[in-house]
Amino acid sequence: DFDKAIELDPHESGAYNNRGKAKTSLDDLHGAVADYNIAIELDPKNHMFLSNRGQAKFTLGEFPGAIADFDQAILLQPNYAKAHNNRGIAKAALGSTAEAQSDFEAALALAQKAGDDSLKADIERRMQALDNAGQ
Repeated sequence: DFDKAIELDPHESGAYNNRGKAKTSLDDLHGAVADYNIAIELDPKNHMFLSNRGQAKFTLGEFPGAIADFDQAILLQPNYAKAHNNRGIAKAALGSTAEAQSDFEAALALAQKAGDDSLKADIERRMQALDNAGQ
C-alpha cells in the first residue's frame, strides 16, 4: 500500500511516483499529478517521474505542460525513446506536425537501437497517421 509506504518514509520519491501511477490507472489524474509533483520535488533528476507527470498532463489536455515535462525528461536522459515519442504525440495534438515528426524520428532511432520492437511499431503507426493527416 503506497499510502503506508509514504507514511513510513515521506521522503521516498518512488512511493509517490508509484502512487501516482496507481492514481493514473484509476483516472485520478489530478491526484496523480500531485503525487508526481512531490516525487519530482524529492528527486528532480529522475526522468521517469517527469515523463509520468507529462503523460498525466497530456491525458488532462494540458499539452504545453506535458511538453515541458517531456523536454526536461529528455534533457536528463536524451536516449529515452518514450519521452521523445510522447513529446511528439503532444506536439501533434497542438498541430505542430513538423516538430512532432522530428520527435517521432528521434524516438524511432532510439527504439531501434534499444531493440524495442513494440515501441518501434507504435512510433511507425503514429508517423504513418501523421503522414496521412498531412496529405
